[in-house]
Amino acid sequence: MNFTAQHSAELIDILQKEDVDVPLRTEGRTTEHTENYAICFLLSTLAQQDRLNYPLSLTHIDRPDFVLSFANKNIGIEHTEAVPQNEAAKDALREQGVGPDMHFLSRAFPGEKRRKSKQLKKEIEADAMTDGWSGNQPEHGWADAMKFFVDEKLQKLHKDGFVKHEENWLLIYDNWPLPSINRELAVSYFEMNLAGQKVDFDRIYVVSDAYLCEILPGSEYIFQVNDLWK
Repeated sequence: MNFTAQHSAELIDILQKEDVDVPLRTEGRTTEHTENYAICFLLSTLAQQDRLNYPLSLTHIDRPDFVLSFANKNIGIEHTEAVPQNEAAKDALREQGVGPDMHFLSRAFPGEKRRKSKQLKKEIEADAMTDGWSGNQPEHGWADAMKFFVDEKLQKLHKDGFVKHEENWLLIYDNWPLPSINRELAVSYFEMNLAGQKVDFDRIYVVSDAYLCEILPGSEYIFQVNDLWK
């Protein structure tokens, strides 16, 4: 995605014309689909919150994935999807007809080893109820998962070939499986997880279908996403 916008109304018009649909994993989903979804929801919400300067341009490249340019500043935006690899593989198998239509929500942990397809099929067909979550475990689980993906991207940030800009943002597309969570509490745990660590991203954004979370050093904000595609 590459475009230039002179003002907020023009940006909104450009974004509304973008295809933000993310296909099922067995129907041709690519990294570009998730990148497009996340950046469109980020920009539409920031525009609504009057947090952008104009004119601006957006360029889709690699390492980082996007460059957002204003008259006096370039911002590199690196994207990642927060999803457990085993649960993503299970979703694909379910889309192919494996297991029951309705199933229990599995509890995933960041950094789990990849399990073989045969084992995942057994888990899907068994559909065993796990111990679940208690107290604030869902909020801590979300914060720990987001921290895991931040740490992964921090390693990439320092590799040869990654171009740094005046500001560097991390954009996380949140697909982590959890029951309903207290978003404010989860984000506060996430910010505490990052405290005391050198995080070379100037801002971290986490986008879902309903919320955009903004994490800055020492503070955090939560916005309702500006969904232009309803």
